[in-house]
Amino acid sequence: MEITYSFTNIELEVAPILGALENVVTRINYTYIGKDEKGFSSSFHGMTPLRSPNTSEFKAFNTLTEEEVIVWLNQSVNVSNMQKLIESGIKAQRNPRFVPIGNPWDQAL
Repeated sequence: MEITYSFTNIELEVAPILGALENVVTRINYTYIGKDEKGFSSSFHGMTPLRSPNTSEFKAFNTLTEEEVIVWLNQSVNVSNMQKLIESGIKAQRNPRFVPIGNPWDQAL
């Protein structure tokens, strides 16, 4: 089963002032989604805190790119654990344990 994964719905939370720095990203809210070749999908919603940057590594909020934030997420969260959970969710959709089929008395003869 081939699953394609991606981060979506990324929302940044900032500390307006943190020491001498302004608009410091302190938390990232996100959805991590996996979709297989048959169109089944599952997702994981999370929030991860970020450590406070030192002045030399700080990047101004208005210059951040989505790609940079995704790098931060890949460095900060347990991607393999999320992928296992998503894979399990997709498998459950592909092979459901319970399926509603209607009542026998509601079926036309």
